[in-house]
Amino acid sequence: MRLSCLLPLWFLVGCIDDVVAQPDDDATVGSADSGAADVSGGGDEPDSGPPVPFDVAQGEDLPPPEDAASGPGDAAVDPVDTTPTPLEPLKEAVPAPGDGPNPTNASLFAPGFTKLALDFEPADWAALEENLASGSKDYVPATFTYDGESLPSAVRLKSNPEDWEGAKPQFVVKFNEYDKAARFRGLRRLVLEANPSDATHCRNTVALGFMRDTGVMTPRSTHAKLTIDGAPFGVYELIEAVDNEFLEDRFAEDGGNLYENGEELKTNESVGDTSDLDALYEALQAGNAAAVDDLVVVGSFLDLAAAEAALGLGDNFWAGGWNFYLYHEPVAGWVILPWDLDDFLIDETPTDADVLTAEGIVVPGNEPHPMMELIRSVPNWRAHFLARVAQRLPALEALDDAVTACCQEVRSAVLADPNAGVDAETFDDACATLKARAAARAQSVAASL
Repeated sequence: MRLSCLLPLWFLVGCIDDVVAQPDDDATVGSADSGAADVSGGGDEPDSGPPVPFDVAQGEDLPPPEDAASGPGDAAVDPVDTTPTPLEPLKEAVPAPGDGPNPTNASLFAPGFTKLALDFEPADWAALEENLASGSKDYVPATFTYDGESLPSAVRLKSNPEDWEGAKPQFVVKFNEYDKAARFRGLRRLVLEANPSDATHCRNTVALGFMRDTGVMTPRSTHAKLTIDGAPFGVYELIEAVDNEFLEDRFAEDGGNLYENGEELKTNESVGDTSDLDALYEALQAGNAAAVDDLVVVGSFLDLAAAEAALGLGDNFWAGGWNFYLYHEPVAGWVILPWDLDDFLIDETPTDADVLTAEGIVVPGNEPHPMMELIRSVPNWRAHFLARVAQRLPALEALDDAVTACCQEVRSAVLADPNAGVDAETFDDACATLKARAAARAQSVAASL
């Protein structure tokens, strides 16, 4: 049974009373999800199981119970209480949810393969090739087609230009570049990831599915087969963009500032007022937990950090990377959204990386995020974080099966991809390695809790 019924914990009013609860359902992670459960709200935490000798609130092992038996003439010794310390409630407003993802575009993100087509005039395709050589991200005109419906669009290259040479290009398809009112089934853009460093084409898909299935508000995704000018161009991962439409679907209050990588303004650009971000980072850099508590939806950060820690991601918020979005919800405060999880279980992220500290992960340029530092240092936030990691353990233990399912689904398409350069042996070895590392990560996290 999928865990998509589990809501984002920061949408719940109240607190977690016990930290040893585990869902009873089996968890599987799919390649796509409607995402409606992300924001629907309501529901209680799972009931707690039997006490365990671990004080999550303090992060320390408790001593075993002393022997209560007494001999003749000895005073009776009371056993030590090993019940975990209850968590204190989080002080947080709850963002009012939107209506959920637009149903008119749900089929784009359905499980399996979405078939997409891009058609370019010869001069426009030549311009895109020139952009590939020069490192430019300028848009060029194209016609986008899905399910018999076509729309004029603009296409640019995606990702770091330093990684473009010799790799299958990645694209952003934008529908309102030339006509600001234009949308395709309610969307203003789509993202096509080529996953050039992942022979399985499953790392990001499985990790995003884990996020959705464990209650983190997450963009939808699935695999796609792309044709360009009528010829097969290969397998892509189709990902819902985090933009104005995403905010309108997920939040009742959707007019706030959205920042990519925690710093680049992506909404309200014409106003250009980023003083809200300055105030947030001023409080974070000062280590002022009380001030930060007034500004952010703490549970949102805890949920994302716990999911990233469970997965052992090396280039995201938990481990000091900048692959995430910050949204300043006008009423409740700051929330954090996941993005770009394609480093899931790569070699630079060891399977035994410490859940709390991320020790063992070495990614050049990454430094601990000040919000994550507060989560580690504020006792109650740390306790909630560790509890939420524990709640995700059943889904984590199911990830090796999710990897198997994804690899089986995409294998024939990847091997037939004219631009992937992946043969059967390479693909199968990569899938076996990812499956083994997923199982090892689950074992490491279970042993640490």
